[in-house]
Amino acid sequence: MLRLAGTAAAVVLAGGLAGTALTAGTAFAGPMQVPTSTSIASTSPTYTSSGTTLAVTVNVWTPSGSPAAPTGSVKVSDGTTTCTAALTVPSSGLTSSGTCDFTGLAAGNYGLVATYNPSSAQFAGSDTGSADWVYVASSTNYAPQWTADTPSLTSHVGNSYSYTFAASGTPAPTYALVDAPSWLSINASTGVVSGTVPWGTGGGFSYSVAASNSVGTITAGPFAVSVGSGGYHHSNLSTHLSCPATVGLHGQGTCTLYVTDNSWSRDRGVTATIYLPWELRAVSCDKGGNTGVGHPWGWSSCSLNGNVVKASLGTMYPGETESLAVSFKAGLNNWGWQNSHGARVTVLGQATDYTGVSSSSARISIYPHFWW
Repeated sequence: MLRLAGTAAAVVLAGGLAGTALTAGTAFAGPMQVPTSTSIASTSPTYTSSGTTLAVTVNVWTPSGSPAAPTGSVKVSDGTTTCTAALTVPSSGLTSSGTCDFTGLAAGNYGLVATYNPSSAQFAGSDTGSADWVYVASSTNYAPQWTADTPSLTSHVGNSYSYTFAASGTPAPTYALVDAPSWLSINASTGVVSGTVPWGTGGGFSYSVAASNSVGTITAGPFAVSVGSGGYHHSNLSTHLSCPATVGLHGQGTCTLYVTDNSWSRDRGVTATIYLPWELRAVSCDKGGNTGVGHPWGWSSCSLNGNVVKASLGTMYPGETESLAVSFKAGLNNWGWQNSHGARVTVLGQATDYTGVSSSSARISIYPHFWW
């Protein structure tokens, strides 16, 4: 019988009892076997760049009233190659089923014969008898197949994590992340996965990637990526903020924040910040001899934004120390009762990198002029 791949089979041949010749006066010499029937239930083609994969599903059953469904396997042959389907016994009923695949098939007609091999002497063998003919068509379209899907499984906080996934397929597949963290992204056309591992990622993250076209979808992963704070970005910043202990009302002073890299390797993306309280007014800043006076963010190597002084220290090396200084004026014209009573204020200094924050503070006493 000839049919198209993907349709149900119609050829069935029933197996029978094991034949044993009996003569008068002799006893039955062998056990009674349960008869079985075998069929090719369906075929399903999947087109790939290396040929067609044909999934063949087979059924084997026993007659009504039999004690059990068949156990064992079914060998399917196309006359040249074979595949073997292990039977799954149903929880109820008398029909067992299994599936096996032929791969790399070219377009053409294939005559399939299925032969049941019992795993117990309780069941008689059976087969489909004559060939069940299947036509495998050719296709210019085929489902995606991975050609690159082995990303790195280690990274570090602050690192740029990236990998290019690639899959064959016609039409060309598009890519999508599955169960990925929000900071990770993928280019749907090129398959490039990228993102910077943020502070607080914990012990790691995981994600999967799907490649899809009109024929099918294939998924790679999940990939479990371990994240450490060591390596290039292992840091142990320390800070020290130096400010004058006292300053007169409307007088000027300078606070300097010293940042030292105590790590065993270089540390990039270091930023220094000084926060002045409202009782002080920032006048100018200095970082490494480069002075900024009242400039908004980014105009110089240090910048003022109100009473917040900031500088990028860039990449620091083990044992290196950088500094950020701010000059200030104490007190405001409308300072009220503090003009006669003075105040004690706190200045805060911080250094941050991709792995954390180091902070230090200093106290300044502001005295009215007549206390001097």
